[in-house]
Amino acid sequence: MTKKEQQIDINLQIIAIETLNFSLLPCEESLMPLNTFHFNINLQQKYILEKELIFVIPQVDIMHENNETKLGTIKINCIFNVKELSKFCDKKTKKVSLPPQIVNTLNSITISTCRGVMASHFKGTILHNAILPLMDPNSFSLEKSKKINASK
Repeated sequence: MTKKEQQIDINLQIIAIETLNFSLLPCEESLMPLNTFHFNINLQQKYILEKELIFVIPQVDIMHENNETKLGTIKINCIFNVKELSKFCDKKTKKVSLPPQIVNTLNSITISTCRGVMASHFKGTILHNAILPLMDPNSFSLEKSKKINASK
């Protein structure tokens, strides 16, 4: 552990996973076969301090290899209970500011969960092989969105 890093003791628990939106769009025959997919990923975080809840909401748009044709989309909500969430809240601005280690953990769990939900929803469809690749959750800390490519 470096000087910049410090141990943070936090009690967090995932309490729910919800599919908020799921769509599979028609694909023209001329775009087949589907060998490469592009993913546009956007992560949002919302908080309910009084209930000690954090909502991490990823939306993934699955794009054709031409990167112009959207083939499908999925948006889920991972709800976490974080004990003593208020200690990360600025009392004046009411803004929650979680340490990067916690943000990375939440993002990592959420992206992995989204990968599994995608596999379940897209099974047996043209997006059956549109598997969200492994990625570094640190890359979402500042940007909050990312574009990635994947081949089957």
